Amino acid sequence: GEDVNGCGVGAADTRRSEAWCRCHVVARIGLLDHRLRYRFVLSARPLISEFGEATFQEVASSPTRAWLQDEHDEVAILAVPKSSSTIENSPLVDVELESWDIPTPRPLPVTDAVEVFTRRFSGKALLFAWPDGWQIREDSPLELEVLSVTSESPGCGDVGTQTARESQWQAVQCTVLRIQERACLVTAPLSSSVVCCRWWNSDRRVFGPRTQQLVTFVPVPPAPTVHLRVTPRQLLLEVCLTLEEELHLQAVNWQVAFAKQESRPGTCQESPAWTALAERKLDIARKSDGTMQGTLIVGEEDQLEIGTMYIFSVRACHKYRSSPWSPPSETASYAVPSESFPKAGPGNELQVEALSESSARFWWRELEVPAFAAAATAAAAASLAGASEASRSSPALEYRLDVMCCMADGRMERHGTVLLEDDENGSRPFDATVHGLTLASRYFATLSCRFASLPHRSWCKTGLTAAFETPRTSQG
Repeated sequence: GEDVNGCGVGAADTRRSEAWCRCHVVARIGLLDHRLRYRFVLSARPLISEFGEATFQEVASSPTRAWLQDEHDEVAILAVPKSSSTIENSPLVDVELESWDIPTPRPLPVTDAVEVFTRRFSGKALLFAWPDGWQIREDSPLELEVLSVTSESPGCGDVGTQTARESQWQAVQCTVLRIQERACLVTAPLSSSVVCCRWWNSDRRVFGPRTQQLVTFVPVPPAPTVHLRVTPRQLLLEVCLTLEEELHLQAVNWQVAFAKQESRPGTCQESPAWTALAERKLDIARKSDGTMQGTLIVGEEDQLEIGTMYIFSVRACHKYRSSPWSPPSETASYAVPSESFPKAGPGNELQVEALSESSARFWWRELEVPAFAAAATAAAAASLAGASEASRSSPALEYRLDVMCCMADGRMERHGTVLLEDDENGSRPFDATVHGLTLASRYFATLSCRFASLPHRSWCKTGLTAAFETPRTSQG
């Protein structure tokens, strides 16, 4: 035996009982400390070897566990036969016979290409690689056993809080399948969504190490909902879904697929061309009603095109199995909504002030982006610093003041254009000066703006205009 700290403990006595068959080995080990965790390993070697000195090889082992705190801590069970899960009258937890020279089943991911190749993975199924070092033949002594996993208490694997019942190991049928010239094994259909697996050697009547918990099937996720998010520098789409299944909450990653939609919102094309994105983590949060919601963010870096309408589908990805794709979402527009364009607001006017005979100053109240106006107002009410921070969180704007000269024949000629932009600290301009005006002339001014960083780069009307005339004669 050996404790987890590496301190070796020698076997005090090893004997063979006439009441037991030859496959039983009993070792008595003393001085065990209930404060430590132990793992017991049984090694063996031939008694007589004609080819030189033989070395010990491990033939059985136990899981690592805390020693029981009772008066019977001098007896440790290293190995028991497959037909019996406990040794009669033993006060200790049983340890099953496990041969480490038998390979551990090696599962393989069931990719989209594999699912297209065969329809065996429509339900609860797993794909395994053929065991290394074993000849590929129909009468192989290795048989695959499966242990269904329940959701009672922590057990033998990685998936959730589930435990495997030791008495429910069952042999399952395997089908040999060649995928890209590689021998594989398909186990289908299985009875449980989460299982542990091991190989049983029918010739030696011993089994090998078990796998971690494996997911055999993931339910179809619900159709997602899509919401547009306008940030200071990006236009994003939030793909949201409600998580009700335990295997959805435990998924390692999620995958998003999108398709262009040419029809009107709320409808779906019959056969859209889907583009699947790489797997990514799901942002999970609890909503006010107690339900769990997952969110995936997509944008221009995911090959989405501004001004295009899309539908979305998602699926949960575990290590070896993925869920089917969800039903498509309703059509979502990936464009800056009209209500997010900068607006002058009620009571805001473009004022004109004469600075000289040929110069005029134009001024207006600060423009706001409606999508961020509420946050800026709340921060301004809290403190001046909060207002400055809220202003910086709004999208930066660029401004264009156009001054046109009204000709006698009704035409309008451009006199000049002034370009402005927000300061680096987020403060917005509110005035501009135009020079070179002509006496006794009529002019018309208009203010336009656009987002400096967002993808929508078209100039938008703010509704701020002004008409004015210069003096007929010089005042000098």
